[in-house]
Amino acid sequence: MIGVCDGAAILSGTHTDPTAWLYWCNTGQAYTNSAGSAYGGTVATNDVVGVCLKSGKLYFSINGNWQNSADPVAESGEAFSGLTGTLHPVLLLDSGTDAG
Repeated sequence: MIGVCDGAAILSGTHTDPTAWLYWCNTGQAYTNSAGSAYGGTVATNDVVGVCLKSGKLYFSINGNWQNSADPVAESGEAFSGLTGTLHPVLLLDSGTDAG
């Protein structure tokens, strides 16, 4: 998962936090507050994920292709809108191992 969060986000559970806005690379979902919605494609090895925050709107790209037919210049197709305040980049990594 990659995206942004504010200073109040609980980093050990960012994907469940209402103050974090993320792109779940394994599913192609825009994700916040324990809920995901379809937004784009999934990410494969060596893909490059881009993040753009503009005018309170958050966009994601894969290999230079904006997801959800987004256009940050025209400010359309964003994953999230209405974001305000000081936001920080966030990246959640999956170890690929089963804790069970």
